[in-house]
Amino acid sequence: MNPILFSGNQEVRIDAVNLEKANLSEHDTLELHLFDSAAVVIPREMTGKELIQASRSLQRMASELLMAIVKSCASCDSCGREDPCELMTDSIMPDVAVPYVELIEAGIDPDSKLSCEADPENHRILVYETEEGFDLSDVDPDILEIFRGCGICLQNLDEKLKKSIVIYNGDCDSK
Repeated sequence: MNPILFSGNQEVRIDAVNLEKANLSEHDTLELHLFDSAAVVIPREMTGKELIQASRSLQRMASELLMAIVKSCASCDSCGREDPCELMTDSIMPDVAVPYVELIEAGIDPDSKLSCEADPENHRILVYETEEGFDLSDVDPDILEIFRGCGICLQNLDEKLKKSIVIYNGDCDSK
């Protein structure tokens, strides 16, 4: 990737030279698609060939971004055991899961992270919204399978996610 850097929270402007490099200059109308932590500019009208080329370019970039994560993590050593640890073999679930209806009844946003604590006096477990951030349970299962296939330590990745450690700095070859 050859990124163009924009400092601060200014408006982003793509000049004619860069539109030409991206084969976008000859299109009458461009679309801006906004995603979580990404923006993509594509032509309003595309042929099948152009759709395939754009898809291939986006897939290549996604692969390079995922590889930045792979390169930043330690290799899996099965947590020092003979067999792989649970993170490498089991489904990774949130710490607490409560049915949607009960969350709504309790006034808790169904998309929020949950935590719990024991109430031994009343023989109950109290569930509440937590401020905890992003962790392995937030990573799509297909992405987790890519990381497992690459043999990275998922515990190491989970620590980086929880601590919001910067992994990518514009250079996919960085560690």
